[in-house]
Amino acid sequence: MTRDQALADLSGILQKNSGAALVGAGASLSAGLPTWSGLMAELCQKLADIPGIEPTLVESCKRMQTDRSKWLVLASVLRRHLGTAFEEYIEGRFCRPDLEPTEIHKAIVSLPFRFLTTLNYDDLLESAFAELHLGRKRIDPITYDKPGDVASYFFKGNPFVLYCHGRARTDARRVVISDGDYRSLIQAQIGYQSILQTLFTTTSFLFVGTSLNDPDMQLLLGFLHSAFHGKTPPHYALVPENERESAEINQLYHDFKINIIALNSVDYGSHVLEFLADLEAKIR
Repeated sequence: MTRDQALADLSGILQKNSGAALVGAGASLSAGLPTWSGLMAELCQKLADIPGIEPTLVESCKRMQTDRSKWLVLASVLRRHLGTAFEEYIEGRFCRPDLEPTEIHKAIVSLPFRFLTTLNYDDLLESAFAELHLGRKRIDPITYDKPGDVASYFFKGNPFVLYCHGRARTDARRVVISDGDYRSLIQAQIGYQSILQTLFTTTSFLFVGTSLNDPDMQLLLGFLHSAFHGKTPPHYALVPENERESAEINQLYHDFKINIIALNSVDYGSHVLEFLADLEAKIR
């Protein structure tokens, strides 16, 4: 989809109060937080730093780290062997007191999205919202294990942030990261499945800072495809140009109604900010 057409579509959607944002790790990158690749690398290093850990295990994990398709299994291995050190890492890494919202976070909360969703563990969207409104308005955090609260907020029209994979500040022990976590989330959390169906069949999403190649996004898209068979409102994704082949782009639209807006991959973050600023200007 062309940039101008995407801006026209999204401005109309947001003016009708029927748009939401889905925020990924790319939005938090300039705050010093890791992408999926960086997260795996840091956890592998944390494992290597454990006294007496078997060197062959560390070497195996580092090999798996280079293969994106093995990241979910790798996360399971790392979580099991790190034990409580894993939870301490998640809380310490994503709840640091010096973390500040990025310009992308600020641009997102300045737009009239009906609600926000994030795949991240940090709460920088909340911080950006509080900073923008200076206490005049609030936006409440809801984690994936509270689908009843999500439904209540959604139908009442109250603003909220849905933490699709957990919130480090609330409970670092329950963040979703491994293949077992995802199986439990998708297969066992029936209420969560139901609310995802409601959100994605009634709302158009703008994907910001997400990589369609990351395992968390792949699993979410796979679930949506099996549930909806492409029968959803149109969605939009800001992705670096050349990240996807044209045939893949066509299939993403066919399966998920995702329109790809390709942005220059050189200084990609600046181009995201420019797009969001143009969207706000068009709405006004």
